[in-house]
Amino acid sequence: MAYTRSGGPAEYSTIHNLPGSGDYDWGDQIGSVRTGSQCWVVVYTDENVDDTTIVIGPDSQISDLRGLEYEIDSIQIFDRAP
Repeated sequence: MAYTRSGGPAEYSTIHNLPGSGDYDWGDQIGSVRTGSQCWVVVYTDENVDDTTIVIGPDSQISDLRGLEYEIDSIQIFDRAP
């Protein structure tokens, strides 16, 4: 089950025009990730949650995405370890 600030499940198979982004295209624009106390994030280098991934646990502030900076094209957000 994925978790978002709105409290519902979430999987973003593309991060173009995310809710609340003002139609901003986040594809290949993410350089860091910060998670909340009960949030797990999985990032993918391709759309449709495919290809290389990094799993990021709760209470993390990651500025080094292990070479994937500005390569992220889809994400999943969970309320427990995926």
